[in-house]
Amino acid sequence: MTDDFKRLPAPALVLGALGLLPFIACALQIAAGWPLNPRMTGPALYALLLYGAIIVSFLGGVHWGLALTGSTSETATRRYTVAILPSLAAWAAAWIGGKAGLIGLTTTLVAVLAYDHWSARNGETPRPYVQLRNVLTIVAAASLLAAAFLGPFA
Repeated sequence: MTDDFKRLPAPALVLGALGLLPFIACALQIAAGWPLNPRMTGPALYALLLYGAIIVSFLGGVHWGLALTGSTSETATRRYTVAILPSLAAWAAAWIGGKAGLIGLTTTLVAVLAYDHWSARNGETPRPYVQLRNVLTIVAAASLLAAAFLGPFA
């Protein structure tokens, strides 16, 4: 564990981990039919797309908040623009649905993480937040991809 990661408040770690449960549960249902109820695969796909879109939008909202509290006028427009793009991409992915929607959400999660890293290198985003995002994004993206490639529409 890095020193940045160790500086995260306990609620951020606990709540971040709890936020992964819908990704994991829905992916298991879609990919493996777990808990052995095939009739729940459709609702699980809908729930996963919806939850993924909500989380991606939340990640954009983080940057909106950072822009409000700490941006200079030179960076504010960029930060507000970047903050809304994840919501638009997530909406499109949820609208498309199915395998393509899951892949779209995964791509957006990874793109926002890449921006988080760039932003942290430029001193605009707290490094501990990016360390947490690394872990959460790996699990969320793996769940989305498992559902996309192991589900019934694979």
